[in-house]
Order: sequence, then C-alpha cells, then structure tokens
Amino acid sequence: REMKQLLITIAAVVLVGCGPSMSIHDAARDGNIEAVKQHLAAGVNVDVKNKYEWTPLHMVAEAGHKEIAELLISNGADVNVKKDDGGTPLHWAVYMDFYEVAELLIAKGADVSAKSNDGWTPLHYAAESESYEVAELLITKGADVSAKDYQGGTPLHYAAESESYEVAELLIA
Repeated sequence: REMKQLLITIAAVVLVGCGPSMSIHDAARDGNIEAVKQHLAAGVNVDVKNKYEWTPLHMVAEAGHKEIAELLISNGADVNVKKDDGGTPLHWAVYMDFYEVAELLIAKGADVSAKSNDGWTPLHYAAESESYEVAELLITKGADVSAKDYQGGTPLHYAAESESYEVAELLIA
C-alpha cells in the first residue's frame, strides 16, 4: 500500500511538472490564452524566441489575438522586439490587417516607423496590402509617409504598385 501511494505521488509530481503540452508560441498563435497563462505562471520568458526568431507577441500579432497580446504586454513583452528579419509585432499586425492589435501595440509604445532589415516600415505593409484603416492609423500616429526601403521604395510606390488607390490618396494627402 505504501508503494502504491508513493507511485501515485510520483505520478502527480510528474504530471504537474510537465506544464502545458504546447509551446507558448503555439498557444499564442492558436489563441489558447489558458496555455499562455500557464507558461507565464511557470516563469517562461515572455520574449522567448522560437527557432524562427518569433516571440509569442509576434505570433499573436500575426494571428490577431488582441486579448493574448494584452496579456503578454502586461507581463512585460517588448512591443518593439525584432525577429531575425527585423520585423516587429506591429509589422505583422499591419501585414495581416489586424487593426485592433495594431492599435493596441501602438498605444503600448510600438514604433510606427520601425524598419525591418529590408527597410520596410509598417506603413509599407499597409500600403501594399491595401489596408486603408491601418494606414490611416499609422499616419495619424506619426508614421513616416516618405520612409524608403533598401531599394528607395516608399509606401506610395507600393500602394501604386498594388493598385491601392485609396491608400495612395491618403499618403499623398
């Protein structure tokens, strides 16, 4: 009987020690806020990078999970952290046209004119992807409308190239 109790105790310790079965990155991308909370409670670094240099905040920005973005930021996530390509969470929120996530990131101090390694700012992405509302938000918050990428391309160039005429008019104004 003592052996059985010992085995049950060992099994309980092992199960508790396992923590969430998915990584914090997968939990963030999938919108699994409970698993993200478990990782944070277990002391996982909120800015930990996966093998692709993505942080959990990059994952939620790309997936559009505002509530998890708020949780990560309130736990100290760096809103201006860069991936290996220089992209910030704001770049991804804008690229995917997640207005509310972009708005949150900006409100928490995201650099609206941050440049990736190829010189693209979030406004370049908004212009290319025809994201009028996000482009307007970025401009209102002080984004550099004449920022140049490594080839000298401005957001206006990319708006014209993608036939995003509303965004082009916004940039010209």
